[in-house]
Amino acid sequence: MEETSTEKYYKIEGGILMKKLCALVLFLSLVLVGSVSLATSTIDLSYFRENSNLYSIDVNNDSEVAFITTTLNAASRCFHHDNEHDQYYSTFESDILVHDYFSSEPYGVMRIWINYFAKDFLNINSVTFQIGGKDYTFTGCCENDWKVKLDNGGVEEQALIIASDSNWDFWSALIDILDPLLENGLDDFTPIPVILHGSRDVTITMDAGAAVDFASIVIGAGSSGVKSADAGTGTKLTVTDSK
Repeated sequence: MEETSTEKYYKIEGGILMKKLCALVLFLSLVLVGSVSLATSTIDLSYFRENSNLYSIDVNNDSEVAFITTTLNAASRCFHHDNEHDQYYSTFESDILVHDYFSSEPYGVMRIWINYFAKDFLNINSVTFQIGGKDYTFTGCCENDWKVKLDNGGVEEQALIIASDSNWDFWSALIDILDPLLENGLDDFTPIPVILHGSRDVTITMDAGAAVDFASIVIGAGSSGVKSADAGTGTKLTVTDSK
């Protein structure tokens, strides 16, 4: 059977991920106990440039920012739902937004985009990730101008989760589930339930491809230095026990 793009990517990235895992665990433990401040880090872009087969850097010259993504395609990061668009994949996409790209001290912020393509609007107003018996619910993560009618029919909506000091519990929980993926491979990964709340609730899953995408961005962030967003991003996290 021919390998999927996720499997091919994982074979390359998996070796790097395993080598970086110990460093990542140390980095995260220092962050969580407060020994390292995410808010004061300058990002070192050399790691991404040296691994250009795994990462892409898209620079916006006008706004002096850059977007670091993995080279995984949309099909590898997609999720399915009951109102799918017939031409576009709905996807998770993890990235790092680099501010002050041309300065001597650029800084990066980790993010997760949820790109929802469908036949009709869901009017997403909040998103819940179900991890380890907890519900991590984000409100204020959707903007009205991120809801667009497409010229060829159907709609697109987006939600954005930005790493910040106030929601680091979520990022820590999501990072914790990477261990089986890194140690045992794609087949051992248990998809993460995610609920899109809007005019109705739609349950989707973050599958192995999207998890590899996220793991790669986290490894890059841990290898390069990151910065949390300002606390006042407008997004609020509520953590409750899963029902």
